[in-house]
Amino acid sequence: FRPHWSQVLVSLLVIVLGWVSAQAMNQVDRDLRVLYTDYTLAATDLAHIMADMMRYRNTIIRALEAQTQQDFERITASLPDQRAHIYEAVDRYAAASTRAARGGPGEQLVLQAVRESLDAYFAAARKTVSLLTQVWASGSPQEAAEFRHQAELHAADNAGPKLVQVSVALEGLLQTVAEVAKNMRDEGTRTVRRTSVLL
Repeated sequence: FRPHWSQVLVSLLVIVLGWVSAQAMNQVDRDLRVLYTDYTLAATDLAHIMADMMRYRNTIIRALEAQTQQDFERITASLPDQRAHIYEAVDRYAAASTRAARGGPGEQLVLQAVRESLDAYFAAARKTVSLLTQVWASGSPQEAAEFRHQAELHAADNAGPKLVQVSVALEGLLQTVAEVAKNMRDEGTRTVRRTSVLL
């Protein structure tokens, strides 16, 4: 028995279409895994950053109100760990974004804005802590009161607006995350439809 040329052609079409469909479905599966595991979890961490920032700010305020040097040192001892936790969340998102490679240069610009706003806020917060450190190293109550007053002004006038900038930058990044996720979902839907029509 020798197969007719039309049977050979149909068999080849089935093989080619099956292979193309398998490749398309594998790509959709990879995208969904990236979207719902790496990308979404990293974005959830980003959403929690604002709560972490408020905790950091509250720690600074508690340090402003400390009545003894021992209390001040105990309160501020947690600041480096809190700061590192926040940067780790941003780094996890950056790594997930690189793996997804879907946001393009716009996402990287927004991510850079988040990093810069965080750097600016933490620099201002360190200045406040530095002024408070001088409260306990001062030689007179008047000098200590002056340093405390400067720290309070700095925390209110400088660090406060920078915290708002962090909030605005994070909101922009989360909007970008939503757009990237929507684009990935829509692309996957189009791929499934094209494959179905082809089959």
